[in-house]
Amino acid sequence: MKLKLDEFLIAGVQMNIILGEPRRNIQRAVELLERAADRGAKLASLPELMITGFDYDFIRAHVKPIPNTEIQILCDKAKELKMCLVAGSIAERRSDGIYNTSLFIDDSGRVLGKYSKVHLFPLMGENVHFKGGKNPSPIFHTKCGKIGLMICYDLRFPELARRLTLEGAELLVIPSEWPHPRIDHWMTLIKARAIENQVYVLAVNRVGKDKTGSYFGATSIIDPWGNPLASSGDEEGVVMAPINLSMILRVRSKIPSLNSRVEEAYH
Repeated sequence: MKLKLDEFLIAGVQMNIILGEPRRNIQRAVELLERAADRGAKLASLPELMITGFDYDFIRAHVKPIPNTEIQILCDKAKELKMCLVAGSIAERRSDGIYNTSLFIDDSGRVLGKYSKVHLFPLMGENVHFKGGKNPSPIFHTKCGKIGLMICYDLRFPELARRLTLEGAELLVIPSEWPHPRIDHWMTLIKARAIENQVYVLAVNRVGKDKTGSYFGATSIIDPWGNPLASSGDEEGVVMAPINLSMILRVRSKIPSLNSRVEEAYH
């Protein structure tokens, strides 16, 4: 793919997650990240709970604090591939419980920070087995722009995406395990978050089946107009598209909706 001078490629890694097989999942993630890097990606994201899936028994028995061996593998791979990496999300043990946490790793292999999922999905019992985060994602200032993180069910809460936008995010990255049959919700919501905030969205979903359900993929990259730049089916693979951050300014100059906000009307 021939890029313009001010463009760069981003990638969503769409993979199956095998319950009880963390090494196998890490190995598959690494294989797909290498494929993305070979095609020129400068930033990639893995899906939600990409090491364990929603296997609560396994998580309770085996999950570790951060940093751990699995995270180090991903840090080393990001450094080797010279790629910024959203490590999907992982189950993170802390002194007060277990959190669903996403990490941002820069292209030198450093963990720049993390975000723990605020909105826990009750239909899958996530609110029973995980502790909810209390704060939004930091804004990660990188060579690939200013990036904010959300995780799966967070997508249904426009307040979170708007806060990240107002704090400077240009790209929202959303690792997910979004199941059948709600593909129409998925596509509508990721487009809405892009349109209403005039930002890029990289929404990365898993595929396959496990004891909690089946997953349709549809990993997508959406531009600030709400146009899908790339979208996948329900097979494993890498979804890629070029993004151009100057487009955000062009869109906002044509429809200055963020400047038209009336803050006192929203309380």
